[in-house]
Amino acid sequence: MKSIVLGQDKFEFLGGTTTLLVDMAAALLRQGYTVYYWSTDFGKHSMTEEWFKKNNVQMYLGQPVDMAITCQQTATMFFLNKCKVLQLLNSKFTTFEHPVPNCKAYIAVSKEIQDFVKEEFNMNVPVMLNGIDLERYKPNNDELHKVPRVLSICQGNDSLLEQACNELNYEFKSVPKEVNNRIWNVEDLIKDSDIVVGIGRSAMVGMASGKCVISWDNRTLNSNTGCGYIIPRDFFSYAYTNFTGRGYDPIDTVDKLKNELLKYNPNDGKVLRMIAEQHLNADINSRICVKLLEE
Repeated sequence: MKSIVLGQDKFEFLGGTTTLLVDMAAALLRQGYTVYYWSTDFGKHSMTEEWFKKNNVQMYLGQPVDMAITCQQTATMFFLNKCKVLQLLNSKFTTFEHPVPNCKAYIAVSKEIQDFVKEEFNMNVPVMLNGIDLERYKPNNDELHKVPRVLSICQGNDSLLEQACNELNYEFKSVPKEVNNRIWNVEDLIKDSDIVVGIGRSAMVGMASGKCVISWDNRTLNSNTGCGYIIPRDFFSYAYTNFTGRGYDPIDTVDKLKNELLKYNPNDGKVLRMIAEQHLNADINSRICVKLLEE
C-alpha cells in the first residue's frame, strides 16, 4: 500500500488550501492509500486535526512515505529530500506559495497562475482546478424554497449582500466569520440554501452541491470582488482566476448585487453539479496528482 503525506504551513485556518487538502485526503483514503498530514503547528489544527484523526489520517512524524503533495514553500522544502514532491501552486500574490525548485511535479490551480508561473519562472505547469469531495458536497434533491434562501460563505463583510436580500425579500444567512467560531459542517447549511455566495473554493463547493452560485466577497484586501452570478456556459471564463473575479468590474452597490441575485435560475444548479463532476472532482484530481508523481 502506497503512502502519501499532505503538507502545508498551517491547518488551523479553514481557508482554501486547508479544505483543498482535506478533500484530497478523503479521496486518497477511498483509493486505499495510507495518508499522513504535516504542518509547522501540530496540535493547533482544532477542527481539521479532529477530522484527520477521526478518518485515520495520521500525523507525519518521520515515517517512510512514497510521495508528498504540498501547498506553500515550507512544507515543500521539508519533504524535498525525503520523497517525490508535487507542489500545488495556489497563488501568484503570496511569495511563500511560489514554486520551489526541484520538485517532481507542479500543478497550478488556475490558468491565471499557470500564465504567471510561465512568465515569472519560465516553467510550463499543467492546470488542475480545485478538487471537491463530491461525496461530502452533493445535491440534497429537496424541493426548492418558495422564497430563495441565500447563504453567504464569504470571509469578508457581507452587509451589502444582506441588504440586497432584504430588499428582494430573499432569506439571508451567513456563516460565522471569526476564526474561532468557524463551523466545519458547512455542507449542512449549503443543503438548506438555494444560492451560495463566496469566491474561490467557496463558490466551488456551492457548485458541487448543486446550488446556484454568486462569486462575490468583500474582503479587506479585495473589496467587492467577484465574477457575479455563475452562468454554467461561461464556467471556464470564471475559472481563469479561480472564481475570484479579478479583472471584473466591482460589484459594490446594493443594486448591483440585486441584479446578480435576480439572475437566479434553479436549473443552473443542476448543470453546475454536472460540471463539478467532470472538472472539480477530488477523486479524479487526486489520481492526476499521483500519476504525475509516478511518471
